[in-house]
Amino acid sequence: MKRTPIAALLSLLALAFPTSSFAGKQAGGIIIGGEPNFSTYVVPELQTMRADVVKFHLSYDGNWSGGYPSTFAVPASYLNSAISAGARDLIVRTQETKLGVSELNHFMAGMRFSDTGERLIDYIYNHRAQVHVWVEVGNEPDNHGADPYVQRYWLIQIANQVAPQYTYLFNLHWIASLPAAASGSYVDIFYSTASDGNVQSKYESLGAHEYANQNFSYAVINRALSVLPAGHTIWVTEAGINDNVDWGTKGSRYKTAVQRYAADGRIRGWTFFLLSQTLYWNYCVNSDGSCLRYGIDLYYNSTTQVPGRPCAAQLSTR
Repeated sequence: MKRTPIAALLSLLALAFPTSSFAGKQAGGIIIGGEPNFSTYVVPELQTMRADVVKFHLSYDGNWSGGYPSTFAVPASYLNSAISAGARDLIVRTQETKLGVSELNHFMAGMRFSDTGERLIDYIYNHRAQVHVWVEVGNEPDNHGADPYVQRYWLIQIANQVAPQYTYLFNLHWIASLPAAASGSYVDIFYSTASDGNVQSKYESLGAHEYANQNFSYAVINRALSVLPAGHTIWVTEAGINDNVDWGTKGSRYKTAVQRYAADGRIRGWTFFLLSQTLYWNYCVNSDGSCLRYGIDLYYNSTTQVPGRPCAAQLSTR
């Protein structure tokens, strides 16, 4: 087929701006909503840790309860700030389980950023010379009550029907969010191969989530590696340790996790929670006073920053 001038130009741009899969282990933060301290806390935190990848939760199942929502959960200015801070990859997450083809088409080309009016496909195209954008489809389906057969079916249908519509966007890539568990019947079904194929071969990358109370077990990553086809990769798209230690110590554990797979080109990088809102992860929830402490460099139940940004500073030396 004769190539159009635009197609030829895009091919040249793709060569000039390759994906960063083997450019060294990446690390960065996760932002899940409108942050009251975004410019004063989040952006400097990204700069301190030298974040070259940042993940944004753009949509939630709850937003779809009244029909197809019109806007994303964060403004485009947040993504732009991440790029300005040094990110060369952005990960944007869809809703948890509403993953029908029509729902994903709406996510890609129907919803808009509230501040710029851009659709996601517009944003990706408009920033094609600056950043690669990874769409992570779904979120921990086992934790959100999704039937494994249904989740697997829709992930494959999205790969077959939605992703091919946007092949002209050379800086757009696709991630399938994995179950939070590392073993069991749910995971076996999720990874299973049938006549319609399998999730792990349909997506360029798989999104593993690793959580721990003291140190990571790497169980989800290792299970994904055990079924990962050649030429495919893994992003650790959510990670956090809930342990009452100082942030410098925890940061060293995060750095160790990033470095663990330094020689393994199948692992692209990690994103850790960067939340300043106590409504989400950085607050005490248990009757014994123990806390979920995933928001980096913040005191318990507080938006007050720990002096010196010790966790981010540890990650910056990776």
